[in-house]
Amino acid sequence: RDVIGNWLNKPYAKALVLTIFVIYLGFASWGVTNLQEGLEKKRLSRFDSYSVDYYNVEDEFFREYPFRINVVVSGALDYSSVEVQNDMEELLSKLENTTFIDPLYTES
Repeated sequence: RDVIGNWLNKPYAKALVLTIFVIYLGFASWGVTNLQEGLEKKRLSRFDSYSVDYYNVEDEFFREYPFRINVVVSGALDYSSVEVQNDMEELLSKLENTTFIDPLYTES
């Protein structure tokens, strides 16, 4: 306690600790910017398992839009009515025209 405390009170020790901390912050910032999010499911299987091929094909063909979004309209509606059908088509076209939904992948 007395030896380390006396040493840390010296100006060159403070400069050394501060320099090491700044270097640490630099590496931490670099690490955060290179952090990749996600889980590679094929790494959960053995390299010679058939599931690795499945995960590769799944990533190749279903990676861009993996989840479906369902829109539920609640309430009692008469779907045989032309007005209700037009309202549903209008709702779908409004959803397709947003930047969050690709109209290529919608069903009506």
